[in-house]
Parts: sequence; structure tokens; C-alpha cells
Amino acid sequence: GRGSRVLLGTSRGGVILLKLCQEKEGGGVKAEVEAERRMDAEVACVSFSADPDLSDVCAVGLWSVRTALLALPSLLTLEETPLGGEIIPRSCLVAPLGPHTYLLTGMGDGSVLSFRVRRGESDAMTDVQGGTGGSLLLSGRRRVQLGTQPAHLSYFPPSQQQGGASSQSGSAPAGNGDVEMVDVNDAGRETKGGETGAGSVFVSCDRPSLIHWPFSGSSG
Repeated sequence: GRGSRVLLGTSRGGVILLKLCQEKEGGGVKAEVEAERRMDAEVACVSFSADPDLSDVCAVGLWSVRTALLALPSLLTLEETPLGGEIIPRSCLVAPLGPHTYLLTGMGDGSVLSFRVRRGESDAMTDVQGGTGGSLLLSGRRRVQLGTQPAHLSYFPPSQQQGGASSQSGSAPAGNGDVEMVDVNDAGRETKGGETGAGSVFVSCDRPSLIHWPFSGSSG
């Protein structure tokens, strides 16, 4: 969840956005349905965007081997892309890495797919879909193989990379000797120190990895 909102994926392709409200006179917290919809396939994973400039966007991974970007709070589709193959996505995330924003999808075979996210031209439909100030465009598909087990993603903002941070997948301090620092380029995969002052994505797979910008990798 994020703050007073919770995003859920349910059976039969359901996506539900809940708003948490404080009850009056010292009561507890109640959840109200802010929006809901059905996708055209079962939902495998959901997440809010980790990019403050795209805070009104969420990502949804589907059993049809696609990832969709939905507007908040309407849950209408802004963009959707096929991932290729037959492996189901297990984790998805929109995150700023260096100067760019990426849609990252962790797959069931231990690979991570990335697409650069950019804003398109503003139009009337976008305003209806959630006010992102323009449609969203995906480009530059890249893939890196980090293991054989399902890949689960968590975002580390730069402020949490000095000395360590906890993620939903466990504790993973940046620079820890047990955490592999991964930089991906067109020649393949290299292991080296991370960029300073840029966000990173922690990947829980066969062994912990920390992906940092530039995430360019090999196309495919």
C-alpha cells in the first residue's frame, strides 16, 4: 500500500483500489473502495509507482504475460505491453533509476524485463484516465537473467542507500558483500559498484541483487 491507499489484485482479473479512512471519535480505520475494475486476464502482481512524478500510476502484471500501467484513481489503462514467452510475471515496479524512469517486471524464471517510461502528449482521454499530464510511452525493452527462481522487486530511493535499508523482501544494505551489484549494458551483464545519487532496485532471487542505472542490458 501507499499512505492511505491499498492496491489489491483479486481473482478473475480484479483490481481494487482501497482508501483507508479514520473513523470518527477515536474509532479504528475502515477501508472504502475507491475504484475497481476487471482486467482481461488473471492478475499476477500489482504495485504503486515508486516515482514521485508518476505517483498517479500503478503497474499490474497479468497471467497473459503482459504488464499494464493504470491511472489512479480511475484504474483505466494508460499503456499495456506484452512480455513475450510463456513465463508469468511475479513482480512489477515503476521506478526512477538515474535520469530515467523504468517499468521493471520480475519474471518467474529469474529474469527481469525493463522498459523506459516516458510521457507522451497530453490529451483529453488522459485527463479522464487520471490526470497524468500526458499518455505514457514504453520503449527500449531490455532483459537480464539474475537466476532461476522467481524475481521479486523492491525500490531503494537514494536516501536509503547510505548504510542500509529494509525492503519488503528483507534487509538488503547497498554495498553489503552479500548483495550483488548489477550493471547491465549492451555487451551483457557486469558486476561493479553502483552509481551514487541514483535509486536502485533490490531483486530477491537465487541470491540478492541490486540493479542500478544504467539499466540498458540486452534486448530480448
